[in-house]
Amino acid sequence: MNLYIQNESDLPTEIKKLCDLNNIEISAGEKQVNNYFYENGQVCYLDSFGGLILDLNKQFNYFKIQRNKVSPGILLKSIGRGNSELIDATAGVCRDSMFFIANGLKVRAYERNPILYFLIKSNSFNLDHTIRDNFQICFGELTKSCESLRDKVVYYDPMFIKNKSKRLPKKNMQILSSLVGEDLDITSQIIEIIELSPKKLIVKMSDKSDSYIPEMVKYQHKSKTIRLDVY
Repeated sequence: MNLYIQNESDLPTEIKKLCDLNNIEISAGEKQVNNYFYENGQVCYLDSFGGLILDLNKQFNYFKIQRNKVSPGILLKSIGRGNSELIDATAGVCRDSMFFIANGLKVRAYERNPILYFLIKSNSFNLDHTIRDNFQICFGELTKSCESLRDKVVYYDPMFIKNKSKRLPKKNMQILSSLVGEDLDITSQIIEIIELSPKKLIVKMSDKSDSYIPEMVKYQHKSKTIRLDVY
């Protein structure tokens, strides 16, 4: 896979090193489908649906402003008071991670898809200091990287087909779906996380979906569109 850029000298040294570590070739020229490109100070990915851009600073600032306008909501309620750190088992486009950081939490996120991981990592060098001090991105599966999750709060937002509506999702979600597909190992992932003894495991669900392991769900938080199962 390549990273396309008009002028290689414009590429920051940190990203050049990251490309070397991930065997990504830096090429001069116009962006091409199924490859990365560098534009306006950001590494992006071009899919057949369009460009996937992860502006983590923008996401963080949006949630920071919203924090003073709306009630905490079920995500913060599910975490509970007294918990200042969170493990995000599925980083994705980092929307939820940025929400948590904007609301005062420290987040360690995991992403097993190499394309998404590279996008997140390469765009983490120019983060606002508040995000940089409270966010860590790790490559791989959480359960393969930790021997224990004791005293940790884990948040798990699996990729699932929410419904069969003919209405297409937002562009970023279309690209994300085409990159990672639907998670087919959700139940086994939940079991493996529970076996590592977290303080609690919060699983984000569609409001109309059945719980994956209903007998192990301690309680739930619901909104109009989603449900959080707490194990």
